[in-house]
Amino acid sequence: ATGWYLPTVAELYTIYQNQTAVDTSLSKAGGSKFYADYYWSCCQYPSSYDNYARGLNFGSGVNSGVMCGNYKGYSAGYVCSVRAFN
Repeated sequence: ATGWYLPTVAELYTIYQNQTAVDTSLSKAGGSKFYADYYWSCCQYPSSYDNYARGLNFGSGVNSGVMCGNYKGYSAGYVCSVRAFN
């Protein structure tokens, strides 16, 4: 299938803000709910940090909903591909 991509941090934040509705829809479609963890975006950090990418913390507590950055070689966290539609 075509049209799949990694979301931007802004798109991840929209998913985060609507997580209850998104999780309900994913459950009905047989998908997995979002974990309380870090999700990678397609966005890179500024040029001074070439090896870093931006992401969003879907965790609970003080840092939930906060944009962060991690080294691209960091093997933790999740990805959520989204599909473009009209």
